[in-house]
Amino acid sequence: MWCIGGGNLSPLGARRWCSAIREMVYKTVGFCAVTLTEQNTSHLHIMLTQHPNLLTNTLFSNIEYLHPGQMRSMVHFAFSPLLRHCPPELLSTAVGTEVADLFARVYPYAKSRWQHIAQSGTTDKDQEIEQERALRDLTRTILTVASNMFGPPPNEAEQLDGWDPKLRAAILGQERLTFTVIVFVIAALEWNDSNSKALAHRIGRTMSVALAGRPTFHALIGGEMFKVALHAALSAFGSGSMVKEKESADPSLIREVYIALGSICPYPRQLFLGLPGSTPQLVAQLEAHLMQETSAKAQKTLIKDFFAELELDTLVRRKKLSSVPELPEQLLMDSNAAMQVTESWGKVGNSSADGAAMCALFAEDL
Repeated sequence: MWCIGGGNLSPLGARRWCSAIREMVYKTVGFCAVTLTEQNTSHLHIMLTQHPNLLTNTLFSNIEYLHPGQMRSMVHFAFSPLLRHCPPELLSTAVGTEVADLFARVYPYAKSRWQHIAQSGTTDKDQEIEQERALRDLTRTILTVASNMFGPPPNEAEQLDGWDPKLRAAILGQERLTFTVIVFVIAALEWNDSNSKALAHRIGRTMSVALAGRPTFHALIGGEMFKVALHAALSAFGSGSMVKEKESADPSLIREVYIALGSICPYPRQLFLGLPGSTPQLVAQLEAHLMQETSAKAQKTLIKDFFAELELDTLVRRKKLSSVPELPEQLLMDSNAAMQVTESWGKVGNSSADGAAMCALFAEDL
């Protein structure tokens, strides 16, 4: 059946051979992305501007059938250098569209596999461990690229990582690309991998400050991301293992979003008001104290004290948390996705039942 290797390859050997060829192609694409012409632009980037969807229809086609290890190789060896060495001005061309499309397709790929692992009842534990390891490595690789795309959070030293600040600014200017990355980050806040959660928290802190002046993203960050961060913190309270859930329980992301957006959009405050036992007076008192304190450490302590006053750690051990509805996958292919999220969160704060439901974090009222 196989003519490769004199026809002596087994099906397993043939699959390994094909995987090696695939990885070699990924590395070749990455090499082409960093090999510059006299105009300081690679032939690959020039070709992508001239042939829209070239990678989508070739290298990035049928990625849903890839093993997570193969997907990781594609992201690490091909996609990362392609983006890192992209001239900033080309992100507004077909190159930026292909980058956004890949993130939009990687998200449902990773999400479905994390859901499968969470629900898996397989008796082959070795296979299950290997699948989870490969998925963890893929998720961390994607989040590392995302972290490099947007840079470090506030108050962290800038890393000499070779990423052009002008490119980072250009990425932030691409609304659909930024939206798809944030959606992936929001989902990763609750996936069962501590390193992925740590990376997602880091990116979330960066984005909450970087996009504070962009009202288009307020509902996505101050609503969706803040709600998931709260949900993850509450889940950590109820896990019984604060060491294991340290990243989720750390209110750094909650603090960053509230400080950046709490005074300019209504969603973080409404979510705090939606916590059981919370009152406008308690939230107003918290806000006053947050304004008085300037250090991040003191502000995090204030938020922890607020949670303690509501006795949330006790509550979640006897009360079922509701699941946070995920954003529809088709939104990621929509250029007006951020506006649609804004419209859905417009129900919050108008005293409607729909608005209250969006802020609810528990399955039923006390």
